[in-house]
Amino acid sequence: MPVTLRYLDPGIGPGSCTAPSAGTVVAAVTGDIDEPAAYRFATEIRTAVDATPQTLIVDLTGVDFLGLAGAQLLAVEQMYAEGRDVVMLLVPGGRAVVRPLLVTGLLDHFECHRTVEEAVEARRSELAAHTGLEWPVTNPPRTRGGPDRG
Repeated sequence: MPVTLRYLDPGIGPGSCTAPSAGTVVAAVTGDIDEPAAYRFATEIRTAVDATPQTLIVDLTGVDFLGLAGAQLLAVEQMYAEGRDVVMLLVPGGRAVVRPLLVTGLLDHFECHRTVEEAVEARRSELAAHTGLEWPVTNPPRTRGGPDRG
């Protein structure tokens, strides 16, 4: 099954749904992210990042297979997003995605959430906690993996 992305923001891609909150785009991915599909997947993620939302949530709960190429390109796109001041959150879903990210050591490179709703709420809380501070509210300093994983 080829990989497909559905954007929950009418301004990006073919989707017609509404974004869950202002400045947030959800890219819902389905199918297999094997080597032939990995580059298309990465291109689609980059297109979403280039639209410069505050937050991009990549929902991988519909992915049946994540190959090494897909995992590596996901990490590359994470770095690209950071360079564009876009916070990228991951909803990995089940074992088909978590296992390859864990085995490759890439899982710790992502801020992961169990559901899209959880990711939206976590980001909303993070932004609210940094209101009125010296750095822009859109991208406050963050640490990955929580305080004890640094």
